[in-house]
Amino acid sequence: MQPSEEIKQKIDIVDFLREYIQLTPAGMNFRARCPFHNEKTQSFMVSPDKQIWHCFGCGKGGDIFKFLMEMEGIDFVEALRVLAPKAGVQLRRQNPKVASERARLLDIMDISRRYFHKVLMESSSAKQAREYLTKRGLTESDLMEWQIGYSLDSWDGLLKVLKKQGYNETEIEKTGMIISNQQRRSYYDRFRARIMFPINDINGNVVAFSARVSPEKEATEQMGKYINSPQTVLYNKSNILFALDKAKREIKLKDQAIIVEGQMDAVSAHVNGYKNVIASSGTALTIDQLTILKRYSNNIALAFDTDEAGHMAADRGIREAMKLDMNIKVILVPEGKDPDDCIR
Repeated sequence: MQPSEEIKQKIDIVDFLREYIQLTPAGMNFRARCPFHNEKTQSFMVSPDKQIWHCFGCGKGGDIFKFLMEMEGIDFVEALRVLAPKAGVQLRRQNPKVASERARLLDIMDISRRYFHKVLMESSSAKQAREYLTKRGLTESDLMEWQIGYSLDSWDGLLKVLKKQGYNETEIEKTGMIISNQQRRSYYDRFRARIMFPINDINGNVVAFSARVSPEKEATEQMGKYINSPQTVLYNKSNILFALDKAKREIKLKDQAIIVEGQMDAVSAHVNGYKNVIASSGTALTIDQLTILKRYSNNIALAFDTDEAGHMAADRGIREAMKLDMNIKVILVPEGKDPDDCIR
């Protein structure tokens, strides 16, 4: 049996579509407002019996693969990668030389995630990072759930790992994980001696990292406490929200998204039971981010830091959300605190 057919057998289309849209019973079928065009009446129909969907308004239709491809703007191969783990279907790993470029770049990011996580959990060099995260209230189980990692204070440790796996400097550089040194005609790791937070796209693929300086380096670090991956072919900063892949179902259930600034704030919120929390990753909210968020709820609450940057980010977020007719609340965080302090 082909993996695509096995996936369709194992994932119920109604359950899957409910992650994106609100379905109401209509006899033997289900009905909804179409997410692909503006409409006031429900012309979008889902057949549990046939495991297909069709919109009588715009004419679009298909199976779960077609829905995901339309919804996320991805191709069939990427949809296969997204749905396989949800269905518990194992895909054969492609040789890096024959995989599509996007698939290869995603594999580079996934290998990086697993490498950083292994270093955090096992390396003596990450001892202070582990202690810091423990003080912030995270257990070993939490670190595994969020795949938090650590980058060694090494010139090219990650680069060597990736080259051993069959990837070259040109494609690794496209992911933003290494930087070219023109004078030496060589490459070096972008992230060194930092706690690594994977940033996933809506489907759970690692597309970037946010990296916090290791506690022992904090006093001397000149690049800033946090640095993020640059803009890449995988990572468009303007349309990614940290933890949305984990929070989208709860946002839909609660019909509200709480937005904080930092990754640690969002992780702490989830660990403490607030699972509809996402993070803007320290940047102002964009129209693209809010448009994606609006798929799951029209209601947002901003819980940004109380410093000047936080006030400016909240002000811009409110103005952008108003353009989309979203309902906005502001959660007041006590002066000198951040959401993580309040949660703990």
